[in-house]
Amino acid sequence: MKEVEIMEALDEIIDEFIERSKMFVQWSCYLPGLKDHLDKQESIRHVYDHEYLAFTKSTKTLISINRLLELEHIQDVYILIRSMYENYLAARYLNNEVQDDSDIKLLDDFIQNKIKVALGIYSVKYRKVVDEQGQKIADNKSIISLVMGMDKLYYAQFYGYLSRFTHLDFSILGHYIDENNSFVLDKEVDVAISRLFVVFVYTKIFESIVTINGEDFYDVEEEEKCYEIVRKSLKLQRKIFDIYIKDLNFNHKNLVVEKQRLTMESMLTNMNLSLEDDIGDLDKTNLF
Repeated sequence: MKEVEIMEALDEIIDEFIERSKMFVQWSCYLPGLKDHLDKQESIRHVYDHEYLAFTKSTKTLISINRLLELEHIQDVYILIRSMYENYLAARYLNNEVQDDSDIKLLDDFIQNKIKVALGIYSVKYRKVVDEQGQKIADNKSIISLVMGMDKLYYAQFYGYLSRFTHLDFSILGHYIDENNSFVLDKEVDVAISRLFVVFVYTKIFESIVTINGEDFYDVEEEEKCYEIVRKSLKLQRKIFDIYIKDLNFNHKNLVVEKQRLTMESMLTNMNLSLEDDIGDLDKTNLF
């Protein structure tokens, strides 16, 4: 595939994800835990509130990313990819860890405690959530502690890569200067691989929340469309990852360039492997 073909194929997937996700948010996302709370019932159904918020938030972010891709503001796309990725990690972690009423405290860590911090009732000090008397209420979990399954293969490299664009990091200077070392606003970089990263992260969010047995869909046809877009996305990603990994299969005499090549090759290889992770309930037997 040529670069323009890669971009067109990924743009098609993004557009379809937006269409399917809008339908899912409209017909399937709701707040069962909040209902239980208003009925004064202690419930672990807040985990669904949490995942549907993660999905709705990520869908809106994907729509924004699509606009930024049109503008070729790739660096800002990376910032929003990191936001979506954090949504995915938190939602997957909580969904896997909350199983019964004994896990209520874990739900508090992700929901009630965060609300109380925002209201000023609690505060965060030295990675701990404390009350007004300074007494520890809970640990403030770091993002790395939420990583599960095959996400552990690539997390450090991928999250580190995205974080360079989130903060003022001089290592990304090359994205903002031209061949004359002058600052520019319209440099075209990473136009294809950034789309791959968008689809990579959003597919994982979609897998972990939408393609789950027992989810409510608008109808059976819509349910099949949701499962099919994930299959289509995973197959396309595998094809494109293989292309990029093959293109990186060379040795460079410049040691700095060679180090960068090896790092990127390792990251893409591990991301490619993680496509096979059993995140949701889609049967991946013979998919690749």
